[in-house]
Amino acid sequence: MQTPAISLLLALIEVGAITRPQDPAIRLPNTHPSPPPATLTATLTAARAAVAPKLDALDDDAVWLIAERQDGFRTFTPREDANPTFRTEVRAAYDDAALYIFVRAFDPRPDSIVQRLSRRDTDGAPNDQIQLFIDSFYDRRSGYEYIVNAAGVKSDYLLFDDTGFDQSWNGVWDVATRVDSIGWTAEFVIPLQQLRYTDRESPVFGLMVWRLIGRSGERVSWPLYRPSRSGYVSQTGTLHGLRELVGQASIEAAPYVLARGRNAAGGTAPRPGVQTSVALGGDVRFLPRPNVSIDATINPDFGQVESDPAVLDLSGFEVFQAERRPFFLEGAGQFHFPLASDGSALLFHSRRIGRSPVLGPVYGAGAGPAETTIHGAAKLTGRVSPATSLVVLSALTA
Repeated sequence: MQTPAISLLLALIEVGAITRPQDPAIRLPNTHPSPPPATLTATLTAARAAVAPKLDALDDDAVWLIAERQDGFRTFTPREDANPTFRTEVRAAYDDAALYIFVRAFDPRPDSIVQRLSRRDTDGAPNDQIQLFIDSFYDRRSGYEYIVNAAGVKSDYLLFDDTGFDQSWNGVWDVATRVDSIGWTAEFVIPLQQLRYTDRESPVFGLMVWRLIGRSGERVSWPLYRPSRSGYVSQTGTLHGLRELVGQASIEAAPYVLARGRNAAGGTAPRPGVQTSVALGGDVRFLPRPNVSIDATINPDFGQVESDPAVLDLSGFEVFQAERRPFFLEGAGQFHFPLASDGSALLFHSRRIGRSPVLGPVYGAGAGPAETTIHGAAKLTGRVSPATSLVVLSALTA
């Protein structure tokens, strides 16, 4: 008889804590302390759109004609704070549904713009790229990064602890790019439901825009990003003008049906026995407020997840396998609490949820199954204040 087991991690509250995740999908933050951020003078005012701009990478929409243009870009590679080779402009707009960012990258030789096709979230050869850093909660430590190259290939990251990047995060957003006679453009549409911001009528966002020129490797930014300083989010400028944002509750659902069939012993030759099964499940996300998210999965299927590499363990210690399951990967940086300075020991390791029962052989159940079925899991993430996050994770296994 199987006994229900509940794996519960409650009230992991981080108050200004620095996490150092060890998952390969997460870039380690710089361990050097950041100096106090300089006084912010770089500002951009977003225009309210009466009609949402068409996603076509053209700036002929009514809101782009009235939106403020910011072209004070400076280089940070190969030289810090130098005049850029080409001019770059950024404009911002919003409505009740989304935040819109339009970037014009001037280039006198548009035929030399590097635009390579690749998979999403792939860091390949140098391309002409636009990168957005958005600190929607305006805490100078966390946020989102959106990247697109001239060919329209997208990447996105969840930012934490000012220098940490969680590549496993995949947001719902869209972008269009276009190469024309004077360079290329990128038009971003980021739904407000995908951003976490303070529950106020007129929130302030942090914003920084990078441009990478593929053929020369030159990088420019607004406001000026200084590699000599630690941190990314703390160097963003400010995006003003966001008023009367509608923080409506929303829900997203992704159901699935899974049918399986396999050959089994038995039956009459030459037709072996066949075992079939059908499973139903799905993922649900509920956003009651702009700073609170509730995610749940029922009878999750991880059949699309990459298999673990084979490991020959001759020691008496547990083998550490990186998390690969999407539900537990998203926002993994919030659950990383290392007990050692080198991150070799973790307070919580999500791969233990659904693992092979370790007490089976002790009670005469033989080797036991290779895994434990996960009936469901849920997690709650919330921003209590700019320096405090609340994270709760619960899972029910067979």
